[in-house]
Amino acid sequence: MQNIVLLAGNIGQDPETGSTQGGTKITHFTLATSRARYSDGQVLRDEKGYRVQDTEWHRITCFNGLGKTVQQHCGKGMKVMVRGRIHYTSGPTPPGATATAARSSPNRWTS
Repeated sequence: MQNIVLLAGNIGQDPETGSTQGGTKITHFTLATSRARYSDGQVLRDEKGYRVQDTEWHRITCFNGLGKTVQQHCGKGMKVMVRGRIHYTSGPTPPGATATAARSSPNRWTS
């Protein structure tokens, strides 16, 4: 089995780049994906006739050369397709609860 994810959506914020203590460049951005909302097998529509959509936000993390390319060529609102893997992290949150986050680490992107 392989861990492969393919996401197509809009960049929610301009990419931000930082570095680890070891010098690895890391670029983060959020990606919004949307899908139609259904009820009884029918697409729901609002009062103006537009489809009602549910939007999900994904945190995308790129490393080194790919991160540099994303930083230089991508911006808020741009449509992109990201192919990579999902990585789950967890950590403590106040007061003692644990939060789990899914992050996508792409190895390929298309605009």
